[in-house]
Amino acid sequence: MESISKADIKLGLIKLSVQQGEVIGVHSSLRSFGYVVGGADTVIDALLEVVGETGTVMMPTHSTNRTEVPIPSELTAIGVRARICHCQQAFAIER
Repeated sequence: MESISKADIKLGLIKLSVQQGEVIGVHSSLRSFGYVVGGADTVIDALLEVVGETGTVMMPTHSTNRTEVPIPSELTAIGVRARICHCQQAFAIER
């Protein structure tokens, strides 16, 4: 199985005409990428790097796991992606 790197994802986004400063909505399955070196962190980093400091990445964070996830009250989403973003401090609570 071929692995997917951050550079591969960034190139794909650029080929899709995603540019610095854009607001993009992303709904994807990590599994659909195949093996991503670094996992979900790599995908999120690639998205954020392509849209840059002035861009915005929006992702639904639905979870079929109905257990409570300890997310700070200032974040309104639940799930793995929200936890990753919170841990990375990738998304500003207020811009």
